Amino acid sequence: MCLIPSRAEAREWFPGARHDPFGRRIRFLAGEPTVRFVRPDVALAYRDYSTVGHKTPNGQEMPERKTHSTWFLMKDGGKWRISSQVISDDNAGAASPSK
Repeated sequence: MCLIPSRAEAREWFPGARHDPFGRRIRFLAGEPTVRFVRPDVALAYRDYSTVGHKTPNGQEMPERKTHSTWFLMKDGGKWRISSQVISDDNAGAASPSK
């Protein structure tokens, strides 16, 4: 179910939204993934990320954002599947956009 059916309606609903599918203003760096096997059919994987170039709605550049992603993987029927994913942010609450 989509609460906002079109891009035009999304812009009207949230005037600060901009369509930028390739992040031309944002630089995204991903670290090397690390995988640890709990058993031959169960693994934990994680990766660190760094993003710069985010801006507040009023155009102020925000500090570098560091995030981490952790996946719980299970092998089912010979294929690896993501059972769970958690994304955490080191900068949570550090830079609140000005209103």
